[in-house]
Amino acid sequence: MNTELTAADILERAADGFESGRYGWVKGVSYAKHPDGTELYCATGALYHEAGLQRTSLINTPEYREWCEIYSQADKALYEAIEFIGHGGVPGWNDYFAKNLAEVIEKIKQAAKNLRNEEEAR
Repeated sequence: MNTELTAADILERAADGFESGRYGWVKGVSYAKHPDGTELYCATGALYHEAGLQRTSLINTPEYREWCEIYSQADKALYEAIEFIGHGGVPGWNDYFAKNLAEVIEKIKQAAKNLRNEEEAR
């Protein structure tokens, strides 16, 4: 794992993963596999994937804990970008209120941009 990635990097990778078709979007679960073999992620699942947290062999290592922190920062930034006040945070928004994949990508990019702007302001 490359722990030099930032939360903004993870958000940008997730947006790129959706845009490039490297994986598709899904509602109701964080991960699924389409019959054609395409991996599908919800907004949160894409962040989790890009943060490398599916690698369970690393659980309880210092590196894994660092990745959890970076993932949490990315998730928080996305929550703030969607401006969703309701039950379920980002997963609830993804499953019940996100209109389409284009909106999900837009919000993920906005979250990354917000973090980059915060980094520049420091």
